Amino acid sequence: MLTFFCRYACVCSKDSETIRENGRWLTDVCQKHGFNYSHRVHIELWGDRRGV
Repeated sequence: MLTFFCRYACVCSKDSETIRENGRWLTDVCQKHGFNYSHRVHIELWGDRRGV
């Protein structure tokens, strides 16, 4: 039986500026170690609001 696990990493932040700053180095780390990078698009579009 073959089991495949997807590994994702994202920047934990509540503002788009910090996500962009930290996302730059995190994407390099993800590529190096075989992780997928997940951008927090909802923060970019609507800010830190609940229910979006």
